[in-house]
Amino acid sequence: MNSPGHFVHGMDELEREIKETQRDTEIWAPNERWTAKIVEEPDYSRGVRKFVFITWYQQAEDPMERLTKIFASIELEKYIQEELCEIE
Repeated sequence: MNSPGHFVHGMDELEREIKETQRDTEIWAPNERWTAKIVEEPDYSRGVRKFVFITWYQQAEDPMERLTKIFASIELEKYIQEELCEIE
């Protein structure tokens, strides 16, 4: 998941929580995985557009509200990539 154009939010915290959890626990890590692809308007002169995939784990929250918070908290330029797009 840590490849160009991808940002995984909270992975370090989730891995640490899982590592510290006792085997007989009745409390599980969040089991919902959400992914959003954020895409900018195409640059028609070059035939490309910028994008980033944002992935996060949660449970019992509004995913759009969570995405809004994540989006506001990261430096997108660090993760954005370009892809070819068809121009009609």
